[in-house]
Amino acid sequence: MSDLIACNEMTNENWKIFGGKIRSLRLAKGWQQDELARRVGSTVRTVGRWERGATEPNAGNITSLRRELGFSEDEIREAFGVVRTKEKYRAYSLTSARSFYDSYPDLAKALDRVEDEFPVPSLPGEYGTEDKWLELLELCADSGGVVALSDNEIVGFWQCFPIFDAVYDDVLRGENVNKSISRSDIRILMRPGRYSLFFISLFLSDAHRNHSTRRLILENFFQFLRDTAAEGIFFERIAANVTGVEARQICKNLHFQKVINHPIHKYPEHVGRNVPAEIFEMVMERDGCRFLSSDQALAKIYSDAGLFER
Repeated sequence: MSDLIACNEMTNENWKIFGGKIRSLRLAKGWQQDELARRVGSTVRTVGRWERGATEPNAGNITSLRRELGFSEDEIREAFGVVRTKEKYRAYSLTSARSFYDSYPDLAKALDRVEDEFPVPSLPGEYGTEDKWLELLELCADSGGVVALSDNEIVGFWQCFPIFDAVYDDVLRGENVNKSISRSDIRILMRPGRYSLFFISLFLSDAHRNHSTRRLILENFFQFLRDTAAEGIFFERIAANVTGVEARQICKNLHFQKVINHPIHKYPEHVGRNVPAEIFEMVMERDGCRFLSSDQALAKIYSDAGLFER
């Protein structure tokens, strides 16, 4: 789906009128602000700011508001002026992304620009050294992906580490494996078998946080599961160290179950409070049917492999 981008700024008066229409159409559908926020992939606070005329939705939000509330082309044009289509997003693996950069350090800098939009309060060295994370990026580039504009500007990314079971159990206990994890903890995906996966990163640039980018991240991740399954590589369980509102919602949508609050890591919630990070887990035997409900072909592959009953 193409997004829309305004060619001129709205006047304050036009924006107040449009914000009022958002509220009226939302109420006409009987929705609370949290329901609209869920449908357009935003937060209650942001919806409130739209309705008060305090802030303007980004291009993806405009598309979602038009879809969910039924705004006409004329109403969008009146509020935002002449609109033009924006370049489409696409998703590909971290390994492919490397080919657009001179080196893995340059790729890491591109990923850091996205991650830096989400400041996470931490103690010095809490997550380990930059050299370590660069080494692990190179080692596990096959188990990660990016969402980018058509000119290859990265606007979001995800990455998983296949890890040994003992390290995985440490994750579930909330131990600070982000600090201590090393090359020796990684299982290289070369042989058929059943593995445990640690979801370490999922970030979307704020300006590109919309339905299209979320969908592409999910499709890209499921493509990774299909590619590995074709080699006889399956994942019995997946853990995630959630340090953001966006990642938390995606985990819930994928039917991950919360295990514990992380005793060390914290992150700024959208209301401005520092809250504990959370450990979520998906166990294929327990959650597989719901986890793979959006990809029936992949669900059949995992079911045929005996990881869960359909």
